[in-house]
Amino acid sequence: MVSIRPFNDNDNQRMLEIERLCPQGDEKCAMGVDKKDIIARYGLYDNWIVLVAEEDRKIAGWIGLTVKTIPEEKEKYAYITEVMVNPAFQRAGIATRLIKEAEKKATEMEAGHAYCYIYEPNKASRFLFEKMGYSEMRGIKFPGISTYKKLDVLRNIQ
Repeated sequence: MVSIRPFNDNDNQRMLEIERLCPQGDEKCAMGVDKKDIIARYGLYDNWIVLVAEEDRKIAGWIGLTVKTIPEEKEKYAYITEVMVNPAFQRAGIATRLIKEAEKKATEMEAGHAYCYIYEPNKASRFLFEKMGYSEMRGIKFPGISTYKKLDVLRNIQ
């Protein structure tokens, strides 16, 4: 049976391991990022929530969100920052439960709508959010390229 609870610091290491197994945490996207704190990015927000799904005392996945306010309109909205499910637990309804719980929290915090960004190659996530009533507002293209050069440090010192 899946239970959903708030994040605690003891979850950090296992969540980092799970993130590396997911599309947005693999080397193609993260490109050498060696994170130590899975929730460090949430420090950017005034109020944030990370909910963890557990099955048989194992972390099966999590969802992060924050509620923001559009200053001019004073309208609150929820930004779902990430949904991650351990591949061993996928296709069991865990992401759906996490999204519903996040929406419930957002409603309790008086958010009028929710949005998220979906990592383009993650077709399963896109399908899930569409199935849950989310619609694509616009596609975002990132005109960037990762470049690198191996340096011969010893030769450059001489």
